[in-house]
Amino acid sequence: MGKSVMMITILFLCALEDICQDPVNFTLLHSAVPKGAVCLDGTPPAYAYSEGFGDGSTNWIIFLEGGGWCALEGDGLENCQERSKSYYYYGSTDKKYFVQGYNFTGILTSDSQINPNFYNWHKVYVHYCDGSMNGKCPKCYLDGLLSSKCISDSGFFIREEGELARQSGWHFAQVIATHELGALLPRSCTRKRDPNLCLFAEYLVEDVATPLFLVESTFDIYQIEYNLKLTAPDLNWDNCLSHLGTVQCYRNRNLERFWTYF
Repeated sequence: MGKSVMMITILFLCALEDICQDPVNFTLLHSAVPKGAVCLDGTPPAYAYSEGFGDGSTNWIIFLEGGGWCALEGDGLENCQERSKSYYYYGSTDKKYFVQGYNFTGILTSDSQINPNFYNWHKVYVHYCDGSMNGKCPKCYLDGLLSSKCISDSGFFIREEGELARQSGWHFAQVIATHELGALLPRSCTRKRDPNLCLFAEYLVEDVATPLFLVESTFDIYQIEYNLKLTAPDLNWDNCLSHLGTVQCYRNRNLERFWTYF
C-alpha cells in the first residue's frame, strides 16, 4: 500500500510540475573558443537542443538563459572571478561546476498538454556563462571586451512615464553611444523620433516584418524591484515582491498604474 501511494504521488507531482522530463544533454562549442566566445573561465560555451517534429519542424525557439552581470570586487555584486568558479554554473562549463543536462520544462517541454503551442518546435537552450561584463577581471574572459554589434530581440524594457522615462532614456542613450549602435537602428524609427528611443520595444517593433509572439507577466518583478520602488520609497517593496496580493501592495497607486501601463 505504501509503495502504491508513493507511485501515485510521484505521478501527480509529474503532472503538476512537469519535472519528469528526461534531461537534454548540453553540447560544448569548442569551435567558438578560438573566436573568443567563451565562458568566464575560458571554457567553451554550451547549448542543449531538442529536435522539432511534425508541423513544428520548421519553427524554432532559442531560449537565452539569464544571469545578469557579474561585477568587480567591491561593487556590491558577486565577483566575476568567483562566479567563474562556482556561482551556480554561471561562469563555466567545466565538469566540476557544470550540470551536464537540462530538463526542458514549461515553454520548452515536448508535452503537448502542457505546451500546446510549441511542444514540437526545435528548441535550443543557450547556457549563460559569460558574465556580461566589460571591465577588467584577472584570469577572466569577459564578452563585453569583444567588439560586437547586434540588436536584441528579447529582454526589452518599456519606456515609462515621468522620472522613470528620463532615467531609462538616459541609460539607453549611453548603451547606444558606448556600442556605436546609432547606424544600426532602424531608419524608419530614427527618422520619426529621437534615435535614443529606438531601442525601446514599443518603437523598435513597429516595423518588424516577422510575426512576433510577445509574452509578459502581469508584474515584471525586475522592474518593480529596481525601477518602480524609486517612486514609492515609503512602501515595503521587499514584502510586496513576495506578496503582491496583499491589500497594501495590490492597492498601491504606483503598482496599479505600472500594471495597467505595461
